[in-house]
Amino acid sequence: MKPPRISRHPVLLVFALLAVPHLHAGDWFAETSALYFTEDKRTGVSASAGKMLASQHYFGTEIIAYGVEETATGAGFTARSKVSIVVAGVTYKYFTPLTPSKSVYGYFGGGAGLGITSASASVSGFGVASRSADVSTNDFAAQAMAGIELPFSPSIAGRLGWRYVAVPSVSLFGIETSLKSNVIEAGLTFRF
Repeated sequence: MKPPRISRHPVLLVFALLAVPHLHAGDWFAETSALYFTEDKRTGVSASAGKMLASQHYFGTEIIAYGVEETATGAGFTARSKVSIVVAGVTYKYFTPLTPSKSVYGYFGGGAGLGITSASASVSGFGVASRSADVSTNDFAAQAMAGIELPFSPSIAGRLGWRYVAVPSVSLFGIETSLKSNVIEAGLTFRF
């Protein structure tokens, strides 16, 4: 299943535009990453924009999106489920040089925001008509992150990192659950 289209959630676009800091002079950043969720072996994407405040403090907004689709079949029935997750929020990263020449930087940080979870389920078979249901929730989401960044030029850098993403309390079809995952990410940072 493809990650949900951000255009379906106009509130996220407005949130992302309003949350970008307009304080202090500094470098603007745009980041994009490919994500691998280790627990459920799924891929996703993230994009962020923000500003470097002072020399080592990054503050910005971020949107993470991924989806899960499963099908199960048995004696006379088929069950399908789809879950789409979008996390939008603010992030903070602290950068520090790891080498005297400043050719490699380490970073750590965190973020908080809104986790939008959409789910659908359908069952068919057993000689009865197909049944389906849809649900969507908006819940608190948080993340922690750490990694390294390798500048290729003054305006482009590569990034490899880890993050922990959590939507601690989600109610889907009357079932309370949580969505938590360790994530490996690789991406690019653009400075302008």
